[in-house]
Amino acid sequence: MKARSALTSARRAIRTGLTSDVLLGLAVAAGSLALFAATLQPDFGGPEDTPKFQFIGYVLGIPHPPGYPLYVLLSHVFTAIPIGTIAYRANLFSAVMAAIACALAYAIARQLGATRWTAACAAMGLATGASFWRSAVFAEVYSLAAVMAGLVITLLLAWGARGRSGWLVAAFGAFAFGLGNHLTIVGVVPAFAAYALTRGYRIWSIRTVGACAVLLALGAGQYGLIVARTRQEAPYVEVRATSASDLLGVVTAERFADQRFAFGPAVLLTEHLPAVSALIAREFGAAGTIGFAIGAIGIVRSANAALVLGAAAGMLAMVVNISGDLKGFITPVMVLLWPFAAVGANAAAGYVRSIRRAGSVAAAAVLGLAALMPLANLAANYDAADQSQHTADGRFLRTVLRQLPERAAVVAEDYWSDMAWRYYHLTGEAGPDRGIVRVDFSADSARNAAREGRRVFALATGATFLAAEGLTFTRAAIEGPPLAEWLRSLPRRSVVVGAVAYAPSPVDMSAIGHSRARPQGRDRAFEAFAAVVHSAGDAWRREDDEVSLTVDAQSLRAPLPPLAGPLVAAAARGGARIDLAERTIARVESGAVVAAFAPDGTLLRALEFGSDEPRRVDYEGAIYELTAESPCAELKPDAWVDLTPVFATGSWVATLHAPGSIVIETVTPGSRDVRARSAVLLGDGTITTEVTHRSEGDVLTTRVARTGDRRPLFRLALDRRLPAVRARVRAAGAPSAIRVCALNPMRALFPPGRAAAVLNANFESEAYFGAGWSDAIRTPAGPVRRAENAATLFLPLAPGRDHRLVLEIAPGIRGIEVALDDQPLGLCTPLPRGCEIILPSGAIQNGVSALTLAARSGADSRSVPLTLFAARISRAR
Repeated sequence: MKARSALTSARRAIRTGLTSDVLLGLAVAAGSLALFAATLQPDFGGPEDTPKFQFIGYVLGIPHPPGYPLYVLLSHVFTAIPIGTIAYRANLFSAVMAAIACALAYAIARQLGATRWTAACAAMGLATGASFWRSAVFAEVYSLAAVMAGLVITLLLAWGARGRSGWLVAAFGAFAFGLGNHLTIVGVVPAFAAYALTRGYRIWSIRTVGACAVLLALGAGQYGLIVARTRQEAPYVEVRATSASDLLGVVTAERFADQRFAFGPAVLLTEHLPAVSALIAREFGAAGTIGFAIGAIGIVRSANAALVLGAAAGMLAMVVNISGDLKGFITPVMVLLWPFAAVGANAAAGYVRSIRRAGSVAAAAVLGLAALMPLANLAANYDAADQSQHTADGRFLRTVLRQLPERAAVVAEDYWSDMAWRYYHLTGEAGPDRGIVRVDFSADSARNAAREGRRVFALATGATFLAAEGLTFTRAAIEGPPLAEWLRSLPRRSVVVGAVAYAPSPVDMSAIGHSRARPQGRDRAFEAFAAVVHSAGDAWRREDDEVSLTVDAQSLRAPLPPLAGPLVAAAARGGARIDLAERTIARVESGAVVAAFAPDGTLLRALEFGSDEPRRVDYEGAIYELTAESPCAELKPDAWVDLTPVFATGSWVATLHAPGSIVIETVTPGSRDVRARSAVLLGDGTITTEVTHRSEGDVLTTRVARTGDRRPLFRLALDRRLPAVRARVRAAGAPSAIRVCALNPMRALFPPGRAAAVLNANFESEAYFGAGWSDAIRTPAGPVRRAENAATLFLPLAPGRDHRLVLEIAPGIRGIEVALDDQPLGLCTPLPRGCEIILPSGAIQNGVSALTLAARSGADSRSVPLTLFAARISRAR
């Protein structure tokens, strides 16, 4: 009787314990999911393959090898949930899978002997690891891979504890279906087999073997989806398979044969293994690493520990033999490693408890320190993992596709833009189909589309590269969102600053949580304001004569991020302006100016709205339309070619389609002391130019080389317009010829119908910056260009009109000597708001004018470095 009562009590305790574990495991999953949902990528966009996996399940398509049929089928079901965009649903699927994986990590830790507290801490440490968290907020296959690996081990450990064959069959089924997602799960096979064969349970019954055989067939049968969807002509099929041999090639990823199990011991030991180890250490953090080391060493002789460690080691053996997304590949491995951190925390507490003077209080403190594992990871990784504000790509692309003309053609310049076009084409989220088509990334494809009567468009990279093929793309007019909508999209704790002069209406701050910031009362002529986005802190000043607001913690009554310098918003009879670090970053004579700063203090945008202009914000992204052909020349060995038309804009661009190098010799008859600027604008390459000065003219020797997989784009810019110039390839090599084309601006200097222009220092303005300038340099106060000596701007100015030029420069300059097409115009003396000079109509030529700037400082007028923020140009009407 007593024995029966004891057995009943034991069973009740087990059931109670299991119920508690289930509830706590669900709590871990819910907490993880809440974290992932709060930081989820909310719209289209993301790294690497994410744009593809955001629509592949929706259309039941076939992605790259091995085809991922399990992911495609499960995400297809998930994308049917009527919430948000298709991209959001696909991203949320990853978040849900990652949360389940965290619950499985908790279960594995408990099965290894960890307490509920340390198991929960380790599971949340997994959730907050840099790579794991990254996989949870984007549409990818890795979170599902983590679930399948964790499920296999959880079920196998349950079989080891209970001995019932159903658990073993379930574990085998999880493995079989896991084969339909990511093949790194094959790495668990040695540990699985060893554990099953050494437990002493009967595993060879006909029923068990038969059930496993059926499950294996079903798991392999998932790949039939590839054949079926290929024959059905699915909307997106990246790899086709219509036969068994085709399917075998897809499943074994023959396409990536050079990226898997193709590395020697030296590469594995000196490159791949250290890289993977560093990623794992970062996932753990210091506290997690210590806990893992203690836990793994402390129970290394346990059969359960041997299974989990063996499975992790087997998967890692596959990962180090694969070249690719290591951050994603280690995601399922971490589900198996984090439980040892929980065991280690328990072991440390037990050791402290055994010390006579320490006692249970110290042991409890050690257990409390287990919370450092997730908390330290949370603090270290939150900013990088948080994608919740990344909506710009989706909003921009939807707007572009809605506003492009019917039957437009869009150049698929790279993988990301190709997937973007396919996503919106297949989901219909950009509106009804209006005959817009994609064209391959080549000049011939773009020209053919234009011949068909289509207007051809490209994003920035494609437009820039195609300039080397003789195509001129200029920025297309795309209407951006209203100012209030743009303000609403700013990250929390950003800072918005503005000023208004003679404007009919103020800026609406309710979009960022400050609807009551503006004082009540009659309208005033001038206003200045500032506010922290969706957080405490605002200030608003209004006056009839002039107003000025110094934006700091005192005026806003709230902490501010570190800014590049003093920040002032002011408005007076001269207009409204915003000054940062004693430099005007935005100003208008009548209207409103607004600037936004990121939570880290970096300038996001500076906006100017005239009083008669709609308050809409141009997207930072841009799309460009094919508008013209540029002069080009084919340079071959020892055959001189006239390059005068090519250099009409001041520079040429060129590319190399295959690896190799080439030497170009350029001669400038009758022109001496020519200076040049060589730059690699995009891709992997090098370019150098040496100038040899000769009495009859200078000789420029330019060496260009492609050094990597990414096709390079080279630019050679001069310091003047030349009356004559010719070039040739000096020596035959591989390749033996190269095409060079004139570089035209991607954005018109003067907007249509306007007599004022702002030349910014960004990459889009590259064609305007000639010899002497650096590349665009990002700073907290915006992009700048620097010049060590004299530097040239190539400007398309209107002949017959005077132009007023204001240079916004860094302080420390006594004056700037200005010359226009070699005609001296005098000294530009810096004033508080810039350096101003008049460009007389008599000095302006047709076409492009070369404006040379030479900064001077001190009594000896030595040349000094010049930092240019922007140039404002206005022309007489």
